[in-house]
Amino acid sequence: MGTVKYDPKTGQFMTWAAGRPMFGLDAEDNLWTLQRQGEIIKIDLKIEGSKPTTFLIPKNRGTYDTDVDSKGRTHIYIWREGKVGIFDPKTVEYTEYKTPTPQAGPRRGQIDAQNRLWAAEFYAGQVLMFDPDKKLLKEYPLVNGTKPYTAPYATPYSTSVDDKNQIVWTNDFSSSRLFRIDMNSGQSTEYMTPSNYELRDLKVETAAARPTVWVPAYRPPSKMVKIQVR
Repeated sequence: MGTVKYDPKTGQFMTWAAGRPMFGLDAEDNLWTLQRQGEIIKIDLKIEGSKPTTFLIPKNRGTYDTDVDSKGRTHIYIWREGKVGIFDPKTVEYTEYKTPTPQAGPRRGQIDAQNRLWAAEFYAGQVLMFDPDKKLLKEYPLVNGTKPYTAPYATPYSTSVDDKNQIVWTNDFSSSRLFRIDMNSGQSTEYMTPSNYELRDLKVETAAARPTVWVPAYRPPSKMVKIQVR
């Protein structure tokens, strides 16, 4: 795998021999990602072809997504072990936190304006909030009042954060439903999609006048679906 950077102002591409599809970017134009088990790498995107800097971290099974917060810390979704890892390049320290629900399966997510990670817990049917500054982890069910690992067995794949409206969007991979979770109360609202989509990701349109989320429907006929609520 490798990394490609496109500059729309110049129309030029820059390439690097290292990288993977899931990564985070810091404020200094560095890319952070996992090269393999036990290694996190930093790639300087200002210099084409620059060699990555490698940092050793504990090995984990089933590491999935990676994001970087405004303090330059890399958040790692350790999917199969039910953990969240965080690497601070300023101190070169790595810390792991177990999800409150064992083996919950944090898969994909996004960091909000307060540097809190919101992750879809694929196995437990919940959304995880992780605040690294307060060392706080909280979970919110997709279906109000349900317990993890019980019917209706929701399987959220990804989340996207709407800071303006204090909403987190997620989905049920098994039923093509969308869920809007209030970031303050944890209250969830369920929506049916117009048709059955295979949803592996979704993104909030932050500039929209009202809550808006874009959903890429993967299977043919592939399409981008725009969903708005009042």
